[in-house]
Amino acid sequence: MKKQLTIITLTGLITFTSINVSANGIVNPFDENGAPATFYMGGNLGASKQAETCNETFINNASCEDSGISYKIYGGARLNPMFGIEGGYRKFNDTKILGIDGSGNPTSLDKSISGFDLEGIAYYPITNEIEIFGKAGLLRWNQDTIKKEQIQEIVASEKGTSLLIGAGGDYQITDNLRIRTEWERIFNTGGTNSSETDIDMLSAGMTFTTF
Repeated sequence: MKKQLTIITLTGLITFTSINVSANGIVNPFDENGAPATFYMGGNLGASKQAETCNETFINNASCEDSGISYKIYGGARLNPMFGIEGGYRKFNDTKILGIDGSGNPTSLDKSISGFDLEGIAYYPITNEIEIFGKAGLLRWNQDTIKKEQIQEIVASEKGTSLLIGAGGDYQITDNLRIRTEWERIFNTGGTNSSETDIDMLSAGMTFTTF
């Protein structure tokens, strides 16, 4: 099911972002006048939570930290007032579990996850300055884990691709500057070296745009 969702989403993104290139730059395929796309870049700071992180079955009497600071940097193209494409890099909160194993020995598991994303975005204006948006795409993530049992330390890394969805809004301060707030969810990260978990990220930041 996970692979089917990934294939369907990727196919939709490729179809959605098929664009023409001319001497004037990237041309919006939805605009009958062939108006050029506009571009933007920005950064967000916020918090993320990996709820299923605390479900590790091999650690008993565990204390668990599953939320913390996260951030992302991104850029995109506004193909027209209603549609666009965006991509970027993000780093989620690190997680930590402390407890004992089945033999009563102290043990811990530390996890760090980051990745690159690509998504399509649909916008809807509320006023001249305020708009809301929804997004769907893919996150290519990398997860590093460190498991410690007595004097043994096991370091592992895994990669994967997961579905990403989100919603948010922005407020235009000037012609080129916007404030953005958003919520995003990434489904089914990890699963080989730690419990598979969804990640929720709530963040806010600034966007500089060419329009």
